[in-house]
Amino acid sequence: MPSLDWISPSPAPRLARLNAVRTLIVLIMAFGYASTMSTGPGTPELGRLFNYEPSLFAVQTLFFLSGWLCLRSLERHGSGFAMLASRARRILPMLAGVTAIVAFILYPLISADVGHALSTGELFAYFAQTVSCANPGQLMPGALDSAHYACLLQGAIWTFRWGALFYIGAALAWHLNLLRPVFIALAAFAAMIGYGMVHWISTQGGTDFLPVFNSIDTAFRLAYPFALGMAAFAWRGQISTNFTTRSALIVVPMAFAAVNFIVAPWTPVIEMFATLSLCMLTLGLVESRIKLFRWLENWPPLALPLFLLNWPLAQLWLYLRPDISQWSLVAITLATALAIAALCLPFLRTRNRPAAALA
Repeated sequence: MPSLDWISPSPAPRLARLNAVRTLIVLIMAFGYASTMSTGPGTPELGRLFNYEPSLFAVQTLFFLSGWLCLRSLERHGSGFAMLASRARRILPMLAGVTAIVAFILYPLISADVGHALSTGELFAYFAQTVSCANPGQLMPGALDSAHYACLLQGAIWTFRWGALFYIGAALAWHLNLLRPVFIALAAFAAMIGYGMVHWISTQGGTDFLPVFNSIDTAFRLAYPFALGMAAFAWRGQISTNFTTRSALIVVPMAFAAVNFIVAPWTPVIEMFATLSLCMLTLGLVESRIKLFRWLENWPPLALPLFLLNWPLAQLWLYLRPDISQWSLVAITLATALAIAALCLPFLRTRNRPAAALA
């Protein structure tokens, strides 16, 4: 059987702050999403960095953590199948519960005046495709047809399909004994180069001949932070925990992104280096033992329910109060999402087990 003996033999990192860090990242993502619900997808999200949406950086950082946790889980379980089974146990029950509520309770309520465009059979098909991650976050005609995000009741979970594909790919690579640190680093570099090339093609207007271009762009855009996360775990013994070194890994990429934003604002280097900086900051918060960050320790696992709830709740509030202001929608969405997420805690299998994976 394959093994991970060749991975750096550094002690397993403490994860006491993982729940807090992921919760804060998901809140940033939810903030970005909710900030445009009342104004439409053509409106920039509040809190943009280098003209990139905060929700984009939040999603990419979550994928970085997922890659990091994926390799950690493989090391702990010693089996790709066991790693996938563990991830399914942690995520699918909550995903199924929220999707059932959206499909069979929320959707009929808000689409009652148009006669339920989806039949019962179609709703069961929606449920199956969403929970299996085959097609999560798809449109539901008849619900909010005239809203800015028409027919979209679970938009935040569009990433789950990519997360499932990356986890399955990692499991297969483990069984083929391909997850060596050098290979992982090369994969991360190749994904960054691939995304840069796709971005360049899009700026040249050469995408009309490629119907699946958007999927290719998304795949690379999420693959490179996932691979960076795996590389960060594989090389953790070689990454100094010295405060100065860790600070440099955060400041230097961000400064490089800022310089490029000034002199070459069209280049994907801005996004990739800003993402790298934010990923290093996230990893530093997870692993750091600085007393200043002790308030982040031992949080409950709120990230997953927040991730699942923020979009449908924003849409529901917009349905109930169509004239709600941008900031009011953000505030009420985050407040209700946090409150309901807290109520979900007794039903989570991940309670007091902060190593749960989320992509």
